[in-house]
Amino acid sequence: MHTLYTLLILTGLNAHILGSVYFKSGKTTLDSSQIQIIESIADTMQRDSLLLIDCIGYTDKSGSFKTNQIIALKRAQKVKDILVKRFKINPERIYVIAAGTDTSGNTPEKSRRTDIVVHPPDAILTDFSNRVTLQPFYTPSIWLSPKGADPLYRFYKVKTARASLADIYFPHKGTIQLGSEALLIVYGPSRQHKKSQPDVTLSTGKLYTLLSREIKQAKLNIKTPAAEVSLESAKGKIGIDKNKTTLVSIFDGYAEVFAKGEKVKLKSGEGTYVKIGEKPAPPEKLPEPPVIKSSKYTLNSSDTLKIEWEPTGESYHIQIFRDTLLKKLVLDTVINQNSFRWNNISSYTMLAVRVSSISKAGLESDYSNPMFFRISEERHSSLPEIKLLNVTRIHHNLYRLRIKSKPGIMLYLQNNIIEIGNDSTAEIILRKTSPSITVKSVDKYGNFRIDTLVISAQKPSYRIGMCAGYLNGSLLSWSYEIAAGFESKVSFYKGLGAEVGIYRGILNTGNAPLYMGTFSLSYEFDLTSRLYPEFMFGYGLIYKNSRYTLQTFGAGVNIKLLHSIILLPKVLFYSTWPGNNRFKEIAVSVYFNK
Repeated sequence: MHTLYTLLILTGLNAHILGSVYFKSGKTTLDSSQIQIIESIADTMQRDSLLLIDCIGYTDKSGSFKTNQIIALKRAQKVKDILVKRFKINPERIYVIAAGTDTSGNTPEKSRRTDIVVHPPDAILTDFSNRVTLQPFYTPSIWLSPKGADPLYRFYKVKTARASLADIYFPHKGTIQLGSEALLIVYGPSRQHKKSQPDVTLSTGKLYTLLSREIKQAKLNIKTPAAEVSLESAKGKIGIDKNKTTLVSIFDGYAEVFAKGEKVKLKSGEGTYVKIGEKPAPPEKLPEPPVIKSSKYTLNSSDTLKIEWEPTGESYHIQIFRDTLLKKLVLDTVINQNSFRWNNISSYTMLAVRVSSISKAGLESDYSNPMFFRISEERHSSLPEIKLLNVTRIHHNLYRLRIKSKPGIMLYLQNNIIEIGNDSTAEIILRKTSPSITVKSVDKYGNFRIDTLVISAQKPSYRIGMCAGYLNGSLLSWSYEIAAGFESKVSFYKGLGAEVGIYRGILNTGNAPLYMGTFSLSYEFDLTSRLYPEFMFGYGLIYKNSRYTLQTFGAGVNIKLLHSIILLPKVLFYSTWPGNNRFKEIAVSVYFNK
């Protein structure tokens, strides 16, 4: 059985008062009318076996701070004692709190009281199916079947059997999903919990972590049979193999792995392993997630699902789901080849597939982007097909897509929601990371369909503009001069391009004019959305009383002024052949981009 012990200090749901009992001045005893209120609360707790309460004691303003704290504690304890001794409520379900002086502005009679408050749960059990049970810590021999959105308090246990599924919701901080053969113990805020203890003890199986960067000091300490792992704002996997070797893979964030007095630090994209009784292995780069390919994305029920990918690891972990949220798992397996076939698709209307790579050492990559397949018998086939109208390359691998559906349809693309306008079209700007994108369209009734759009191969782009520059050097006894001309560039693959230029030099020496033509190769890459450096190297011809071959290299930074206008300040260095003349140029080019 996969056992997870998890510490979660979380803000619970809003508490509410079940009732209040009132005391006479300076007293900690109750009359019969107040006992009836406690009896009603005991009846509520007996009917709801999962309920925990807080008894919060208050006093009026008449006494000293120390005296009021003592009386408030005794009043809260009095209510607990009656619930436990007279009504047989488990004492572990009741927490006693001394609030002291009531500062809410109540009258003295209303201030001398104990509030019985529903203890806010640490989590909520939702979306469970099949054999899911839970066990309160105060009933260690009884496993209960969940009913609706059950609260989970500190030290509760939740168990799932094979083919079961459960989501545990933690207010403001996300969910944990439990699959087959998992046992999770929820630790809420507890004064008795020692900070020296690990947050999680993992004895077998795998633990997937996603700690938010928005929460300061989002750390998780995990104890395994071979090592101790400390995660900071990390997305990753910690696993135990059959030999009890600890495997740590960090996709994003940081981690420290301790074993045998030695510490190894990991950063994004790195992993390590620790064998029983040995020191951690040095960090190694994780394998890349596979990029899944398929010849078709709409299948008949009699077809075979076929996928493949370029080799990136020694083995591969495949998961297949029957929903777009990747919750309803139907297949989870590890294979050795970089292709996979599956025939059992006739009972599904859609399938989602994702794959991770496993290195020789057993370290696992993050999952690939999921690929969605639509089965032809899908009952929501009345939704219109998404059509790709045109693709415009903005810069390098940044593209603008114009798609068409019909008004009122919501599109889901790479975790973004796009609504189709009244003209039945929408524009999307994205970075191209694969030859195709998957778009899910949903109507107002919840009907959906999955379409895969193939982004056409990159089209060459070009730009033309003017250049002006200041040159100096020893070429043909030049002193100083200014050259101006026209330039044109063609981008043919990612950041690679070819440039041509024709210039005329205006010499301050009064000699014959200078003519120059150049051809160069360049490479540019994104620095920001408006700035991208460019490097150039090329050859050309110079004409001034004689003909020379020109060699040049240089660099500059493209500055995107408007959508189609780019400014390129650059520095160029020239040398000539034959001869050994050198000079430099500081130039500014203005391009009109297409």
